[in-house]
Amino acid sequence: MDSREGGSVRVLVVDDDPLVAAFLSELIPLWGTRYRVDVASSGEAAVEAVHQFPPDVVLLDVVMPGIGGIEALRRIHRSHPDLPVIVMTGLGADLLSAAEESGAYACIGKPLNENYLRSLIEMSQRRAGRDPAVAAAPARPDER
Repeated sequence: MDSREGGSVRVLVVDDDPLVAAFLSELIPLWGTRYRVDVASSGEAAVEAVHQFPPDVVLLDVVMPGIGGIEALRRIHRSHPDLPVIVMTGLGADLLSAAEESGAYACIGKPLNENYLRSLIEMSQRRAGRDPAVAAAPARPDER
Protein backbone atom coordinates (compact mmCIF):
# COMPACT_ATOMS: atom_id res chain seq x y z
CA MET A 1 0.00 0.00 0.00
CA ASP A 2 1.02 3.57 -0.42
CA SER A 3 2.74 4.95 2.64
CA ARG A 4 1.98 8.63 2.02
CA GLU A 5 -0.88 8.56 4.51
CA GLY A 6 -0.12 5.61 6.72
CA GLY A 7 -1.01 3.03 4.09
CA SER A 8 -4.24 4.64 3.03
CA VAL A 9 -5.66 4.47 -0.48
CA ARG A 10 -6.63 7.95 -1.68
CA VAL A 11 -9.56 7.84 -4.10
CA LEU A 12 -10.52 10.92 -6.09
CA VAL A 13 -14.21 10.77 -7.07
CA VAL A 14 -15.05 13.05 -10.01
CA ASP A 15 -18.73 13.48 -10.82
CA ASP A 16 -20.85 16.55 -11.46
CA ASP A 17 -23.89 14.82 -9.97
CA PRO A 18 -23.75 15.64 -6.24
CA LEU A 19 -25.83 12.57 -5.37
CA VAL A 20 -23.39 10.20 -7.07
CA ALA A 21 -20.39 11.97 -5.52
CA ALA A 22 -21.97 11.85 -2.06
CA PHE A 23 -22.95 8.19 -2.46
CA LEU A 24 -19.42 7.16 -3.42
CA SER A 25 -17.90 9.38 -0.71
CA GLU A 26 -19.95 7.52 1.88
CA LEU A 27 -19.72 4.05 0.34
CA ILE A 28 -15.98 3.71 -0.26
CA PRO A 29 -14.89 4.35 3.37
CA LEU A 30 -17.26 1.56 4.44
CA TRP A 31 -14.85 -0.86 2.73
CA GLY A 32 -12.25 -0.15 5.39
CA THR A 33 -10.38 2.55 7.24
CA ARG A 34 -7.57 2.58 4.68
CA TYR A 35 -9.77 4.36 2.12
CA ARG A 36 -9.73 8.16 1.91
CA VAL A 37 -12.03 9.94 -0.53
CA ASP A 38 -11.70 13.37 -2.10
CA VAL A 39 -14.31 14.79 -4.48
CA ALA A 40 -14.12 16.99 -7.55
CA SER A 41 -17.20 18.10 -9.48
CA SER A 42 -15.66 18.84 -12.89
CA GLY A 43 -12.93 17.72 -15.24
CA GLU A 44 -11.00 20.91 -14.58
CA ALA A 45 -11.20 20.38 -10.82
CA ALA A 46 -10.05 16.77 -11.27
CA VAL A 47 -6.97 17.79 -13.25
CA GLU A 48 -6.13 20.42 -10.62
CA ALA A 49 -6.65 17.98 -7.73
CA VAL A 50 -4.41 15.37 -9.36
CA HIS A 51 -1.64 17.94 -9.81
CA GLN A 52 -1.90 19.30 -6.26
CA PHE A 53 -2.42 16.08 -4.30
CA PRO A 54 -2.06 13.01 -6.53
CA PRO A 55 -4.48 10.29 -5.45
CA ASP A 56 -3.85 6.56 -5.73
CA VAL A 57 -6.84 6.04 -8.04
CA VAL A 58 -9.41 8.25 -9.79
CA LEU A 59 -13.08 7.43 -10.38
CA LEU A 60 -14.06 9.69 -13.28
CA ASP A 61 -17.48 10.37 -14.77
CA VAL A 62 -17.42 10.83 -18.54
CA VAL A 63 -20.21 13.33 -19.14
CA MET A 64 -19.64 16.58 -17.26
CA PRO A 65 -19.76 20.26 -18.15
CA GLY A 66 -16.54 21.98 -19.13
CA ILE A 67 -13.74 19.83 -20.46
CA GLY A 68 -15.61 16.62 -19.62
CA GLY A 69 -14.29 13.28 -18.51
CA ILE A 70 -12.50 12.17 -21.68
CA GLU A 71 -10.43 15.37 -21.93
CA ALA A 72 -9.76 15.30 -18.18
CA LEU A 73 -8.58 11.69 -18.57
CA ARG A 74 -6.22 12.68 -21.40
CA ARG A 75 -4.73 15.51 -19.32
CA ILE A 76 -4.36 13.33 -16.23
CA HIS A 77 -2.82 10.52 -18.27
CA ARG A 78 -0.30 12.92 -19.88
CA SER A 79 0.96 14.20 -16.54
CA HIS A 80 0.49 11.01 -14.47
CA PRO A 81 0.65 8.07 -16.91
CA ASP A 82 0.78 5.45 -14.14
CA LEU A 83 -2.20 6.80 -12.21
CA PRO A 84 -5.13 4.37 -12.57
CA VAL A 85 -8.28 6.13 -13.75
CA ILE A 86 -11.53 4.16 -13.64
CA VAL A 87 -14.09 5.74 -15.94
CA MET A 88 -17.80 5.64 -15.06
CA THR A 89 -20.71 6.35 -17.38
CA GLY A 90 -24.36 5.62 -17.77
CA LEU A 91 -24.16 6.26 -21.50
CA GLY A 92 -23.15 4.19 -24.49
CA ALA A 93 -20.23 1.98 -25.30
CA ASP A 94 -18.76 4.59 -27.68
CA LEU A 95 -17.81 6.76 -24.70
CA LEU A 96 -16.28 3.79 -22.93
CA SER A 97 -14.24 3.01 -26.05
CA ALA A 98 -13.02 6.61 -26.19
CA ALA A 99 -12.06 6.36 -22.51
CA GLU A 100 -10.10 3.16 -23.07
CA GLU A 101 -8.29 4.73 -26.04
CA SER A 102 -7.44 7.74 -23.85
CA GLY A 103 -5.70 5.66 -21.20
CA ALA A 104 -8.41 4.55 -18.77
CA TYR A 105 -7.34 1.78 -16.42
CA ALA A 106 -10.86 0.38 -16.57
CA CYS A 107 -14.41 1.38 -17.45
CA ILE A 108 -17.57 0.67 -15.51
CA GLY A 109 -21.17 1.39 -16.39
CA LYS A 110 -23.74 3.12 -14.25
CA PRO A 111 -25.56 2.07 -12.23
CA LEU A 112 -22.39 0.93 -10.53
CA ASN A 113 -21.87 -2.61 -9.38
CA GLU A 114 -20.35 -2.05 -5.91
CA ASN A 115 -18.43 -5.33 -5.74
CA TYR A 116 -16.95 -4.87 -9.21
CA LEU A 117 -15.99 -1.27 -8.46
CA ARG A 118 -14.26 -2.30 -5.24
CA SER A 119 -12.44 -5.09 -7.06
CA LEU A 120 -11.24 -2.66 -9.73
CA ILE A 121 -9.92 -0.22 -7.12
CA GLU A 122 -8.17 -2.98 -5.19
CA MET A 123 -6.68 -4.48 -8.35
CA SER A 124 -5.37 -1.08 -9.43
CA GLN A 125 -3.53 -0.81 -6.13
CA ARG A 126 -2.18 -4.33 -6.37
CA ARG A 127 -0.81 -3.66 -9.85
CA ALA A 128 0.78 -0.45 -8.59
CA GLY A 129 2.50 -2.46 -5.85
CA ARG A 130 0.56 -0.77 -3.06
CA ASP A 131 -1.54 -3.69 -1.88
CA PRO A 132 -0.09 -7.13 -2.60
CA ALA A 133 -2.68 -8.93 -0.47
CA VAL A 134 -5.54 -8.19 -2.88
CA ALA A 135 -6.88 -11.17 -4.80
CA ALA A 136 -6.52 -11.73 -8.54
CA ALA A 137 -8.30 -9.67 -11.18
CA PRO A 138 -12.07 -9.49 -10.83
CA ALA A 139 -14.37 -11.22 -13.24
CA ARG A 140 -16.35 -8.61 -15.15
CA PRO A 141 -20.04 -8.91 -14.30
CA ASP A 142 -22.61 -8.92 -17.04
CA GLU A 143 -23.51 -5.21 -17.14
CA ARG A 144 -25.81 -5.40 -20.16
